[in-house]
Amino acid sequence: MVIPSENIQREPSKRLTNLYIVALSCIAILTLFGQTLVQQTINNQKFDGKIINLAGRQRFQSQSIVKIILILSDTSLKISPAQKEFYFTKLDLLLNNWSHHHIGLRDGNLPELNYRVINSPRVDSLFKIITPHYNQVYDNARSIQDAVAYYKPSEVPGVTHSHKDSLLAHEYLFLDIMDKIVNQFNVEAEKRIEEVKKVEVIVLIMTLMVLLLEGLFIFRPSANHIKSSFLQLVNAEYKSRQLIEELSEANVSLKRVQEDLRQSEREKYEAQLNERKLKSASIIQGQEDERKRIAADLHDGMGQLLTLLKLKFEQINIDHLDPKEALAYEEVNGLIKATIQEIRNISFNLMPAVLGDFGILPALKLLCQQAANTSKIEVTFENINVDNQRFDKNMEVGIYRIAQEAINNAIKYSKSAVIQVTLEKKEANLYLVVLDQGVGFIKKRRSSNKKYHDRQNGISNMEERAELLNGRLNIISKLGKGTVVTGIIPVFQ
Repeated sequence: MVIPSENIQREPSKRLTNLYIVALSCIAILTLFGQTLVQQTINNQKFDGKIINLAGRQRFQSQSIVKIILILSDTSLKISPAQKEFYFTKLDLLLNNWSHHHIGLRDGNLPELNYRVINSPRVDSLFKIITPHYNQVYDNARSIQDAVAYYKPSEVPGVTHSHKDSLLAHEYLFLDIMDKIVNQFNVEAEKRIEEVKKVEVIVLIMTLMVLLLEGLFIFRPSANHIKSSFLQLVNAEYKSRQLIEELSEANVSLKRVQEDLRQSEREKYEAQLNERKLKSASIIQGQEDERKRIAADLHDGMGQLLTLLKLKFEQINIDHLDPKEALAYEEVNGLIKATIQEIRNISFNLMPAVLGDFGILPALKLLCQQAANTSKIEVTFENINVDNQRFDKNMEVGIYRIAQEAINNAIKYSKSAVIQVTLEKKEANLYLVVLDQGVGFIKKRRSSNKKYHDRQNGISNMEERAELLNGRLNIISKLGKGTVVTGIIPVFQ
C-alpha cells in the first residue's frame, strides 16, 4: 500500500504539535504556580512588614503617652491653657490609637490594613502576659488625665502620685514584652519566607527538568523538521518580498491619503470646538454681565428704596397705636426687613461684590457662611496655598460659579449634615473640592425625575465652565457614601 507524501508529513507535525501543547502546558502551569507563589509571598511580606511596624509603633506611642502624662502632672511647669489643650488633644489621640492597635494586634483584626491576622500560640501567650500591664498603663493614664483636668493644681500631685508610680512601673514591663512580640512577629515572618523559598527551589528544579525533556524530545525533532522546510520558505520569501514591495508602495500612498483626511477632520473638529467654546464663553459672559446689572439694580434701586421705606416706617410713633395696630406695625416692619435681606441675598447670589473687590478666596468664604446660615447645614471652607492671591477675572468667576452650583446641589439633594469646601493651589493648578457625606447618586441615561434633570443640568453647567477655563470636572459619588466634586483649573497668572 502506498501512503501519500502529504499524510507522511502530516503525522510528525501532528505529533510535534501535541508534544508542544503538553510541554507548554506544563511550563505554563509551573510558571503560574511560581508567579502565584511569588505574589503571595510579596503580599504576605508586605502585610508582615505592616504588622511589625504597627507593633513597633506601640512602643513609641506608649512612651509618648508617659511623656505627656509627666508633663501634665508636673506642677512646676508653667503650662499655658493653649499648651494644656494641645497636650490633652494629643493624649486623647495617642490613647485611642494605642488602644485600637493593641486590641487589633491581640485579636488579629485590623480593618485599616484589610487583612486578617492569625496569631501564633506564642504571640497569643505574650499578649496574655502583656494585657494586664497594658490595662494598668491605660487606666492610670486616663485617671491622671481626668485628675489634671478636674482638680486644682495644688491637689494634682496627691491625686496622681500613686497612679504615676504604677504607670511608670507597668510601662517598663509593657515595653519589655512588646519587644518580644515584635521579635516574635519578625521571626515568624522570616520562617514563612524560608518555607516559600524551599517551594520556589522545587518549582525551579521541576521547570528545568521540563525544559530539558523538551530539548531532547521536542526541540531536536523540531529542528530537523524545520530544516527540511527552510528551503521551501526561502523560495516563498523571495516571491513574498516582491509582493511586499508592491504593497508597501500602495500602503505609503494610502497612508498619505489617510493622514490628509485625519488632518482635515482634526482641523474641522478643532474649528467646531473653538467655535462652540467661543459661543459658550459669549453666552456665559453675557449671563454674568446681566447678573451684574440686575444685582446692581436690585442693590442700588430696590434695596435703597426699601431701606428708605424702612427708615420712614420706623419714624411712626407707635405709642398712640392700639394693640392690633401695633401688632400690624411690627408685622409690616418685619416683612420689610425680610424683603431687604432677601434682596441682598438675591443680589449676592447674582454677583457678589466681594468677588470683584477682593478675589475668589473671600468670596468663597462668604458663600460658605451664607449657605450655612440659610440652610442650617454646616458648610466649612479651607484654603491651601492660596493666601488671598488674585487670578484672572474670568477664572475667579468660573471657579465661584462651580462652587456655588456644587454647594447648592449638595444642600438640595445630598441630605448631608456637613459640606466641606476646599480650594488648593498645587503646582500649576487650582483644585476646588466640594465634599458631602450624604446619600450620593448614580448617573442614569434617561429619567423622568425632575430633580434628577435639575441636578444633571447643574453638572453640565459646571463641566462647561471648567472646560472654558481649559480645566476639567471630576465627580465621584456612591449611594449612601456621599459625593466629591473636584474642579481642576490650570493657573495662568
